[in-house]
Amino acid sequence: MPLNHLLIENHHQPTQSLETRIFTFLKKRFPLSTEQMQTYDNLYKGFQGERKFYHLLKKVFTNPHCIVLYDLLLEINQSLFQIDCLLIFQKQIYLLEIKNYEGEFVLKDGGFYTVSSNRQIRNPIQQLERSKILLEQFLRKNGFSIPIQSYVVFVNNTFVLYEASVTLPIIFPAQLVKFVHKFNNINYPLLEKQRRLAECFIENRISQSPYERIPKYSFDQLKKGVICHKCEKFLSRKNYYKFQCPTCDDIESISSGIMRSVIEFNTLFPNEKMTTKMIYEWCGRIVSMRGIRKILLRFMKANGTKNNRIYIFD
Repeated sequence: MPLNHLLIENHHQPTQSLETRIFTFLKKRFPLSTEQMQTYDNLYKGFQGERKFYHLLKKVFTNPHCIVLYDLLLEINQSLFQIDCLLIFQKQIYLLEIKNYEGEFVLKDGGFYTVSSNRQIRNPIQQLERSKILLEQFLRKNGFSIPIQSYVVFVNNTFVLYEASVTLPIIFPAQLVKFVHKFNNINYPLLEKQRRLAECFIENRISQSPYERIPKYSFDQLKKGVICHKCEKFLSRKNYYKFQCPTCDDIESISSGIMRSVIEFNTLFPNEKMTTKMIYEWCGRIVSMRGIRKILLRFMKANGTKNNRIYIFD
């Protein structure tokens, strides 16, 4: 089978999960509960942590003999496991659990606790051990044999962990640059086997977790309008061509604001047909039906007759 280099390239940086994107759009239009906001905050902070590590790799990591993959949700023996970041070298795989924890924590009695409230949270070291065991099983099942080293990588500069043994597989924020630099000294060229392994991960990747915690919502429940991409308040019309935010004064073209809203709608209601009237209502009737139609015809593909037209992304 020919190597799909583009398929691998598309997984060279972290991407927001569908769950995170839905929460991001929902919170602007729908009153989320305290628990739901906590879920969103955890998801968003996790993604920001992965992005921070990604940018560090871009800046420091210069070794061409490696394939870097992010956000792999895999299943083996009816058990799901998530991989935040995977570095594939010729003779070694590095499994990295990226954590964006803020504040002070302590390890005691095998548990992970916040110092401020003594609240126990899920132990990321145990989470890492589970992922490593399942990854080893996944490799064996798919005919690969390669050693794995695994680490929990803490990327937030405010993170402090007390009572941590130096033998634990932990990388602290102050160690990050040195940790990444050492990978630059691995000089074994990649072989076709490593590229097949990368493809195996991507081909078996599960795109959507069955455990997503998305709240129930309907079209009628959500506030309508076009939202400012900077301060997340609802935009007003400045003139025929522009929106203006009444809060931060940001100015955006009508077509840009409408198409951002179309993407929101399509994410929140993927099974709904996008018609001129539906997008007109979704955008709070801030632009005329005729104006909406012109924008949709310009940026999307139209199917159907003039009076029964549906728009899709080309």
